[in-house]
Amino acid sequence: KIHLWIGGHVHRPFRSIPLKNSCFSMIDPAEFEQPHPKVGERYSFPVVVTGGPTGKLPENMYFTSVYVEVKPEGISVRSYDRFCKEFDSFRISPDGTVTDIFRSDEFKFYEY
Repeated sequence: KIHLWIGGHVHRPFRSIPLKNSCFSMIDPAEFEQPHPKVGERYSFPVVVTGGPTGKLPENMYFTSVYVEVKPEGISVRSYDRFCKEFDSFRISPDGTVTDIFRSDEFKFYEY
């Protein structure tokens, strides 16, 4: 069973919400250069994407990183901006349940 998918090269920090057409992002998915396909409801795991340089993001989000720690009790995921400030943190239990730990105000909820 897949518990987490990590991607990059789309130039915007993003985390999908399993089994929903919704996400957390710095940018409204309606403003993405390519429309976001309504396929989130098909995926039972979160997709986490790192950010890169784009004029639509604040400078601190031009280069983001993801720290993943895997232990028998679950997966911990933390996302950081280019100045090492955490903006998202969550945990995935062995059964696939996602629990939010921390999310900055700028990493907002959107439906698409």
